[in-house]
Amino acid sequence: MESSQDDLPELFSEAKWRQLADRLDLTPRQLAAARLVCRGCTTQQIAARIGISPDTARLHLRKLFIRLDVHDRVCVVVRLVLADRETGGHD
Repeated sequence: MESSQDDLPELFSEAKWRQLADRLDLTPRQLAAARLVCRGCTTQQIAARIGISPDTARLHLRKLFIRLDVHDRVCVVVRLVLADRETGGHD
């Protein structure tokens, strides 16, 4: 049985996402991309959900990786979880 990204719960609450975005100095597009990465979305899915081209989605992902000092999507999730723990833990 195949599941969609919409079936997956958010990793953090809305308030926690805002707190992490502020702490990590993420742009709104980087935050949107990070949230979708955490839900397992592909570049094409990220582009469609945000309403941008896949090339622009790749640009935002590259900038997100640089901002978080990571090299892949799994590390984005790990970096966000670690940043959450540094700020006081899970919701």
